[in-house]
Amino acid sequence: FRSVVSEILELIEKITPRRIQVRMELHPASAPVFLDSVEFQQVFINLALNAIDAMPNSGTLTFRTSVHESAPVPSPTHLHGKFPRLPCACLTVEDTGSGIPERYRHSIFNPFFTTKAMNKGSGLGLYNTVLFCEKHQGAISVESEENRGTTFRVWLPQADFHEDEAERVQSRIHRRTLLLVDRKSTRLN
Repeated sequence: FRSVVSEILELIEKITPRRIQVRMELHPASAPVFLDSVEFQQVFINLALNAIDAMPNSGTLTFRTSVHESAPVPSPTHLHGKFPRLPCACLTVEDTGSGIPERYRHSIFNPFFTTKAMNKGSGLGLYNTVLFCEKHQGAISVESEENRGTTFRVWLPQADFHEDEAERVQSRIHRRTLLLVDRKSTRLN
């Protein structure tokens, strides 16, 4: 999980305007996760671009990975999908932008919902993120405060290395599924 996030972050740093400071807080351990890497890249980049759009003048964009052995307290807000079984991995994309008005928070994951100009967005990015999370037995949550920023969290279950899990995931994903582990992961005996 950590290694694929690091690779995508290299690309995101190149496309992020200089007016925005990029911070990375990657968990030292990597979590093995079964996922479609192409779809994951699309989700990650979409969340980053949305955050960049929310900071037209300046701001800070923070990417964080974490591993959870127990459910977070308090529970994630505005959760879409089903919170994954534990242990799970989490990708956080946090911005210090304009925030999402309360009246929109229940609609942002609906297909074709957008507050952007007609030529700026289709309203499918967050909807596709929900579909990705559901397909991978995970969820997405959002916390936002107007004029203070927004935090999206993508929650994915860690792989348990049983073949039956790989087969279940593969049956839901039409592309090749990858098991992402860090190169420095400890070897299972």
